[in-house]
Amino acid sequence: MPRARRFLVLLVGPVAPPQGGMATSLAALGSVLPGASGEHSVQVCVLRTNTALGLIEHIPVVRSVLGFCLFLLQFLLLAPRCRVIHLLGASNLYFWLRCAPVLLLGRFLGRRVVLQYKGGLLGDFLASSGRATRWFLRRAHVLAVPSPFLARVLAQHGVGSVIIPNIAEVQHFPWRARALFAPRLLVARSLEPLYGVDIVLAAFARLRAAHPEAQLHIAGDGVARAALEAQAASCGGVTFHGALKRAALAALHEQCDIFVNASRADNMPVSMIEAMASGLAIVSTNAGGIPDLVVAGRDALLVPVDDTAALHLALESVLADVAAARQRAESAHAQVASFEAPRVRAHLLTSYGC
Repeated sequence: MPRARRFLVLLVGPVAPPQGGMATSLAALGSVLPGASGEHSVQVCVLRTNTALGLIEHIPVVRSVLGFCLFLLQFLLLAPRCRVIHLLGASNLYFWLRCAPVLLLGRFLGRRVVLQYKGGLLGDFLASSGRATRWFLRRAHVLAVPSPFLARVLAQHGVGSVIIPNIAEVQHFPWRARALFAPRLLVARSLEPLYGVDIVLAAFARLRAAHPEAQLHIAGDGVARAALEAQAASCGGVTFHGALKRAALAALHEQCDIFVNASRADNMPVSMIEAMASGLAIVSTNAGGIPDLVVAGRDALLVPVDDTAALHLALESVLADVAAARQRAESAHAQVASFEAPRVRAHLLTSYGC
């Protein structure tokens, strides 16, 4: 039997810490991609875009310049050994300091470049940066996005793309049918202003006035944590767990009944897919690509962005009508299969030409 030929993929993206959606995606790719594929043996190496610089991290200009130079040097050392460069892309400064150089140098080196773009701010970025960004995006051999929402945004700017869902390792988040939905709420997002955890806390304070036994568990960390802890102190019942590893996060899903997301801009959050897998009732804003992930009324309750009153009423609705909440949770769970690792891996290997 002929020996499988080595097929090396360079994964380029951020590595935790800090934990975030892109770091989670990179870790999932590193776990799922290696293995046999036809005549190839797929292997991966990782180039982190958030280079650790020790004490220099606290010197902004020096950090940016030195980090950029080290990143390029590492890229030029690793890329010639690889068949494919798989780049996780995002907007704003990250695009110009990490994505644009990789797209140009990858093409110059004759490597196949797959750009997997993430983030709900793409529309704003394209509107402000215009022609230059579109030119760079077209340097990718494959421009992949995880949702119809981002595909529509790109199409509006004349850029084509293919939809490849995010990998969600849902086997670690087992389904549990809830006999009832108690006021045990879970937020599993980074503590950044973009994700609206302040709105969740405001809605929870109203909920707790009617349900003093209500609990809110917040899994995540970020720049807004101190302000959010100060906000939570006035209502009680809130536990900040920080960034959790997967086993601890899965255990927290098991303890809770309702997943709450109040993001102000979004795409297709893996945290919501994990909630869908584990059987939590979902209450979320309708930001960005979320209505493509869950259908309002069928899979989840969706409310407008920054609407504390609507979020509170949706939470009360879950508690008031358990049968309807259970039906939505079951419907959401049925959508999870498209994000399972084997199916997404097959899409990715096709994009690699493997």
